[in-house]
Amino acid sequence: MSMKNYSIEKIGTDYVVKVHDQSVMKVGSRRKAAQLVVEAQVLLEDAPLTPAKAPLDVGEDDAAHRGKVSDGDAGSAEGAV
Repeated sequence: MSMKNYSIEKIGTDYVVKVHDQSVMKVGSRRKAAQLVVEAQVLLEDAPLTPAKAPLDVGEDDAAHRGKVSDGDAGSAEGAV
């Protein structure tokens, strides 16, 4: 995503950050809005968005097993909370 897809528009006393003409954030200062646009650009360059491999919803059965460490995981931090 390039910087030209972002815009900052003053609406009343606030500044609205837009991406592809869609409002995504409202802040009180133009400087803060510009800083957030730059930070978002850096994040997108470092780690582009990709589809999730696993669903975000965790069922009851999955939640009951989260945090438990099996014998094979002993000593690893994987099951630690």
